[in-house]
Amino acid sequence: MGDYRVYYYATLLEGCYGETLAALRPAPAVQEEAGDEEGLMPLGEISADWRNRRVAVRASFPEGRPFLDVEAADTRALLRGELGWLLDLVRQDDIDVSAIRSRDRRLTRWISQWVWSARWANSYPDYAGICFRSRHNSDWECWAVFEEVVFDEEERRSVLRQDAALGRVANLYDLNVF
Repeated sequence: MGDYRVYYYATLLEGCYGETLAALRPAPAVQEEAGDEEGLMPLGEISADWRNRRVAVRASFPEGRPFLDVEAADTRALLRGELGWLLDLVRQDDIDVSAIRSRDRRLTRWISQWVWSARWANSYPDYAGICFRSRHNSDWECWAVFEEVVFDEEERRSVLRQDAALGRVANLYDLNVF
């Protein structure tokens, strides 16, 4: 596979928080067994340091290069033709939405590699990256953007505890963000 980097964005700030905070949710089995340990933050509490180490950036992509939307049926049909050979390898029956949103990232890594490589083929557009929906919430549209794609930073702001989008995600995930 090629050597390249991808940066992740979401259309809505709520999607950014949702994707980032999902990994910090305590597993249900752990939550049931957990007790308060002296000197440690209780499960489900996120320190203010988490917010202080992050900034929210609104960006646009002026180049106008297309993004491959892996949620679109015609895209998945194209990928099935191009990458159908690897379905047995990644233990999937089809390149469908459930496979794309699976925790098993092998298929999506192959798709990313194919999109990155296909940019230099005459028969495919010069893709800026991939558009997909979050596996945590179908309303969260996300973007995997190849590192060399030019973007305009339109706004930069601190992640504040009173941010409404942060509050909605914290409530959804049963987290307390300080």
